[in-house]
Amino acid sequence: MTARVRVRLTVESGRSIAWPRIESEAELMTADSVRPMEHAARIAQELIVWLEVDCGIDRREAYQLPTHVGRMRIGKNGRPPLLGCRAPRRTFL
Repeated sequence: MTARVRVRLTVESGRSIAWPRIESEAELMTADSVRPMEHAARIAQELIVWLEVDCGIDRREAYQLPTHVGRMRIGKNGRPPLLGCRAPRRTFL
């Protein structure tokens, strides 16, 4: 499937994150492509850290919210697999 997309990258000095983050008007997302698939699923943890640190959500709530409203999708089940974890922005912000 082909798509036409517009990407904007930003660098914030004095700040570090463990994993690249993807934001759209509707969703917060993280993605990973690594073997085995269970390791790629760990990217959900980065979404939890994002919610806690940047959105000010309590850690316990940050673990619960993606469980109830988040979605994890397999984009490619190849070598290596591609997984994405996303959650509706309106839920967190």
